[in-house]
Amino acid sequence: MAQNINTTEGDQNIDVNRNNSQEDDGGIQNSIYQQYVFVSAKSLRIDKFRLENVAMCFATFCSIIFSIVALATPITHLKENNIEISITAWGIKRCIQSNCKWNSIDSICPIFASAISLFVAMIFVHLFFALTAFIIIGFMVFGRIVWSKYLGIVFAFFSLVLGIVDALTAVSIQLTYLCSDIPLDRMGFRYGPAVIVMFTDIILLGLTSIVYIARLCCFCTPRYFTE
Repeated sequence: MAQNINTTEGDQNIDVNRNNSQEDDGGIQNSIYQQYVFVSAKSLRIDKFRLENVAMCFATFCSIIFSIVALATPITHLKENNIEISITAWGIKRCIQSNCKWNSIDSICPIFASAISLFVAMIFVHLFFALTAFIIIGFMVFGRIVWSKYLGIVFAFFSLVLGIVDALTAVSIQLTYLCSDIPLDRMGFRYGPAVIVMFTDIILLGLTSIVYIARLCCFCTPRYFTE
């Protein structure tokens, strides 16, 4: 009889330990699920106004502004005596004294037009990723997780890569032999505001991404919780 009681108690202890082990496994699985899997915006929360989220939200907002400025300002320009030539994303502006005329990009040569078209296309894609990252991380600033807590930094990273490609494209327009044996740089053309703001954009976004990842992974791990 005593042996049966001990056996029963042992079985119960095994069952309890098994249940505790299953609960621990379930807790680990839930933690992994919250960390890597897309979750509902109503279930997972994060501390509000964390430094890395505020900084990244500001950087992506500046990236949006810089992209718009790059589309509206000259990529390269020449100014000598009474002659001024500006090449923008939308055309070529030639001014002699006070008389100015606009010409299409296609009027130069097909290769040059293709380079400008690539520049414009990359800016629009860069703008899309920056805007999406701004919206997602904007929710995180106020403590809400949209789809996944890593989605915002992923969009910001792609925006950074596209910004680098865009800036290099603008530099190649200035330095390479597109339509003649002499590049624009040797003709006296100088980098326009579009190139300057694009490099400012990638520097700001790159530094902010480093700070974001460092705080997220190393120095100040965020606290996630559910409602």
